[in-house]
This record gives sequence, structure tokens and C-alpha cells, in this order.
Amino acid sequence: MKRHLRTLFITSSDGSTFLRLNLENFKLVRTLHLSGARIVEIPKEIKELIHLRYLCISDNYHLKELPEQVCDLYNLMTLRIYRCPEFQTWPKQMSKLKNLRYLYVKGCDKIKAPAGLAIWDVKIFH
Repeated sequence: MKRHLRTLFITSSDGSTFLRLNLENFKLVRTLHLSGARIVEIPKEIKELIHLRYLCISDNYHLKELPEQVCDLYNLMTLRIYRCPEFQTWPKQMSKLKNLRYLYVKGCDKIKAPAGLAIWDVKIFH
């Protein structure tokens, strides 16, 4: 059944739930919601979610960065990062996210706008 899953919500865990998942088994997921999952890092295997269109990593207070592998998510259209006060680093290859249309960033005081995004194509909400 997990091979056909399209939406995955992981919230209010200790973060290990997400890290224990074999993301290769969730290749068809289009929505990944990790709000409040207490993750400190996003595994590099996230690149396996090639159909992912929506990623929410809000309310992960110890998350500092997105791995470079996020830039391999060609179909990603929406990225939400709210209340991640330790978030400091964007991946260098953000310009590879050609389908990214909405970037929501709020409560991430240590981060600046990502370099390489065409501002006229992506709506950045603060």
C-alpha cells in the first residue's frame, strides 16, 4: 500500500519516524508534510521522491539546512519553511528547481533569500 501513497504527514514525533522510513518505498508521494516532526536534518534520500510537489518542513526548530539533494526534486512546486529559527543554509543548486512557484518563509531569521531563483517566477511569501 505504501508504494501507492500520494500524501504523507509526519507531525509531533521525535524525528526518528521520518529518518527510519525507506524513502525509496514512497516514490509516488506528491505531498510531504513534516511540520513539527522535530527533525534536525532531512536525509539525502529525499531525492528518491521524484514526484514530490509540496514540501512543508515548518516548526522544526533545530533544522539548519536543506540537503543539496532537494534540488533534484524537479517537480517541487511549493516549499514551506515556517518557524525554523536555526535554518541558515539554502542548497547551492536552488536554480535547478525549475517548477518551484511558491516559497513560504517566515520565522527563519538567520536566512536570506536563496540565490539563483528567478524572483519573477517564484512567489516568495514572508
